Amino acid sequence: MSSDDVDAVLARAAHRAAYAAPDLIAPLINKWRIAFEQDPAVQLDAPNRTISELALCRRPRPSMWMVDVKEISTDLGIKLPLLVFFLRAAEAVERFGDAHATADDHDGRLMAARDVEDD
Repeated sequence: MSSDDVDAVLARAAHRAAYAAPDLIAPLINKWRIAFEQDPAVQLDAPNRTISELALCRRPRPSMWMVDVKEISTDLGIKLPLLVFFLRAAEAVERFGDAHATADDHDGRLMAARDVEDD
């Protein structure tokens, strides 16, 4: 199997995990993409393959969060401060979305409140 084939398999697995594996990081990556409309590879200064591998990692345990994130950072070669910021932002988006979910949230995006109606 070529490197491109492995990359494609990893990307497909990460995509599936985003919707079916809440114990993995994949759903956080998906929520981050929706909220910030930016490629995580850019934010984390990492190749797409690394983002797919990150998606398939277990989420950090709350009681061991920093230890787990350091281990993921070391194993995948992602700079620790970038990974910490990314995961904290994704977790905040997830919590905010869970707390304020509505039936009409327009494809999972939260709408900003406006003080003035558009004319």
